[in-house]
Amino acid sequence: MKPRSACLSPPPSAAARYRYQDAYGGLAMDRAFRLPGGCRVGGRHLCRHLSGALPPLKKTQPARFWAACYSSLPGAAFGAIVIFEPMFSAAIFDMDGLLLDSERPVKDAWQAFARQHGATLSDALYLQCIGKNAPDTDAVLAPMFEGTISYADACAAVAASLRESLRQGYPVKPGVIDLLTRLRTLRVPCAVASSTDRAEVMHRLEKAGLIGFFDSISGGDEVVRGKPNPDLFLLAAQRIAAEPRNCLVFEDSEFGAMGGLAAGMSVVLVPDLKIPAQPVQQQCLTVLTTLEHALQSVDKWFAPAVRAAGAVA
Repeated sequence: MKPRSACLSPPPSAAARYRYQDAYGGLAMDRAFRLPGGCRVGGRHLCRHLSGALPPLKKTQPARFWAACYSSLPGAAFGAIVIFEPMFSAAIFDMDGLLLDSERPVKDAWQAFARQHGATLSDALYLQCIGKNAPDTDAVLAPMFEGTISYADACAAVAASLRESLRQGYPVKPGVIDLLTRLRTLRVPCAVASSTDRAEVMHRLEKAGLIGFFDSISGGDEVVRGKPNPDLFLLAAQRIAAEPRNCLVFEDSEFGAMGGLAAGMSVVLVPDLKIPAQPVQQQCLTVLTTLEHALQSVDKWFAPAVRAAGAVA
């Protein structure tokens, strides 16, 4: 059926804000209007009592109203489609321990190097580094090598060991490819916010074949304050032009989850080496054991919900 151009005007009453667009994809008008009330399309009343067809809406989750006028024969009905905006419009991912199984080999390499130089790097001490950027990690690891080897040489040796043992790159964690593929199908902008330096993030994602899924990459060396501060997540959101409240963060670490929450974002927590504290878990949208389980909820989080608002002749 051929769509007729719509002439929309906002009713006077005020309850909730919506945006009108042509349901056929062409922008007819983008303006605010208010419910309850109706709108005039083609000089005729479309949804005088539309508000009765709408469920309650949170003020922080406005709906998008797409109105279309149908005309194939004289006297054809006018119809309306209501499309509710998804819960979130952008996704931000950590990398190490979430997208890539990198935390374990890095931990093992540091512990092996420490033993070679007469130092003991316990799991408990190393886990203090999870989710932190390079300067904060250095503050934990550097003291144990004082008097034996410079910390810069230690970092270089560990990096060389990892390059040798992981020539093909770090393994991709289960569920990652399927989740990213679905998000791409839904046209959801995706970003990476990793505490690792940006150049290394780019290198690891390139090796893993994941870099093409992301619209933006942000690394820990690009902000002064690392996780659990919000700076890295706010930078990632800015680069994909997303409002923080519309972003869903996927994180494995406690510091990462705290940073996402501090940025005003919602968080899906998928713990890896270190289980975050209960108070942090309780603030998250959900806690999963693997990203494979995220796939069953991705449409609920990111796909718009469509409802018919009825038709008026």
